[in-house]
Amino acid sequence: MMKRACALLACMHLCDGAFSPELIKTDSECGSENLDLGPQSTLAACAAACDRHQYPRQCQFFNYGKLQEAGRCFMEQTTSSRCEEGWLSSETRDFYKLNRLSDQPVMGCMDERASNYNAAATQDDGTWCSQLADPCVSRAADGACANCVTSGQCTNEHDMNDGFRNSANDTVYASKVADGSIKVDGDLRDWATAHSADRHYESVAFASLTGDVVTFESHDGGKWYGPSDFSVSFMLAWDSRHFYLAAEVQDDMLTAGRNCWDTGLQAGFEVSSEYKEASLEMGLLQAERSKDGNISKLQLINLGLRPEQVAPSGTAACSSSLVDPLSCCIHYERSVQDGGFVEKTQIAVLRNPVTRVTTYEVAFALEDLLGSRVEDVYDSHWREGLRFGFSFLVNDGDDKAKQQGWAGYYPHALTMGWNHGNKEPWKVGVVQLARYAEAPASGGGGCGGLFFLGLLLGVGAVIAFLFRRQIIEFVQKRLGRTTSTSAPATPLAAADYMSSGSAPALTVHPPAPASSMV
Repeated sequence: MMKRACALLACMHLCDGAFSPELIKTDSECGSENLDLGPQSTLAACAAACDRHQYPRQCQFFNYGKLQEAGRCFMEQTTSSRCEEGWLSSETRDFYKLNRLSDQPVMGCMDERASNYNAAATQDDGTWCSQLADPCVSRAADGACANCVTSGQCTNEHDMNDGFRNSANDTVYASKVADGSIKVDGDLRDWATAHSADRHYESVAFASLTGDVVTFESHDGGKWYGPSDFSVSFMLAWDSRHFYLAAEVQDDMLTAGRNCWDTGLQAGFEVSSEYKEASLEMGLLQAERSKDGNISKLQLINLGLRPEQVAPSGTAACSSSLVDPLSCCIHYERSVQDGGFVEKTQIAVLRNPVTRVTTYEVAFALEDLLGSRVEDVYDSHWREGLRFGFSFLVNDGDDKAKQQGWAGYYPHALTMGWNHGNKEPWKVGVVQLARYAEAPASGGGGCGGLFFLGLLLGVGAVIAFLFRRQIIEFVQKRLGRTTSTSAPATPLAAADYMSSGSAPALTVHPPAPASSMV
């Protein structure tokens, strides 16, 4: 008889335990809209009526009456057992949640970028989703990542990346350019004539906190799924009054934090300490990389986008040549120079939403590196052959607009080593001011030619797309500005003649072979 009864009631799911009512709150109903499910003689019958109801939405919560409302059954259209609409006191009703077996969560990885992504999962199982790529530049036969500790390069057991040097790129070169030849506008076509392929650096390896030699390091719950998730390539240049950095960041999800450095660019320059006795030597650029604070210090500058400059569509841009709300975020963090920063550094940031590439173009003013010095100090010090410590990184933040990982050039000089605000100048790389480097006429030879060809085809269209109206209108609306949306003549309209109807992809580069990074 019991089997027959269960068969008769199968459509109501009362015997197979397919659903059950859960009392959430007595003497209460939710402030959401409700729908009368008709008189129901028992709580189980009311639950069954809720289970059958599918339109306009599936019933998940209900009230069952008591006292003078005994037998009354109402669907509540709230979406949470917390009743975000607010509770209403009612001595004649109790609030229930309908638990279905089909509501039981399907556990699994819910990150679509992961190789073990489970499309059927309704709740992340809390495990680290498998990476699509390994940040290690190489692994031994036993699976161990190349490590500067095990190789004998790093010997400080309390600071496991102390002593790391990248044999292929310990020194990088900045190409000499004519004064005024580079405009800080996010359009890198004016770099094409000054750079050969061997002065375009990408996915430069560094030592992580544990000494592993990697091209990306995760932090604070961040995950990395390969170069298309986050990778950095860069070029360097100089003229008589500026040091230039152009960084192209492949980043699948762009966020901008409240602090310039949260998901922005951090840069550090090694200078001689203020404790040196000879005043002309204090604060000069150098490449000592000393742990002695009386010898080496860092000039620290952070730059990036502001949160309101990132549109939901993925477009984003800023320029220090513009006024708020379109001006970039610049944080002059620490200066050794007498009088501090002059604050003449320029930056433009441009995001291509099609290729998901963010371009940083920065002109560090010589006054912000050397201070307000007399001309002969500039002329005698800032010249071809000068070598000085340099480090930069770009932070990644996917799940939140915070530092969840990074890549760049010797990043640990600037991150994870506070050192009373001095950071760690002994962990910087070295830049050498070099002469003009001719790019191959064919546009070939490594990644350099392709890099500039992609820029030549695509940057102008993207800039026009961003700054004609869309990003300006978005930023002004977000900040509640009512100023005219007609764009002034700005550096970020440098390639405005190109069609905004198409945005060719900037060239996306594969990481350099592991053999060139160790």
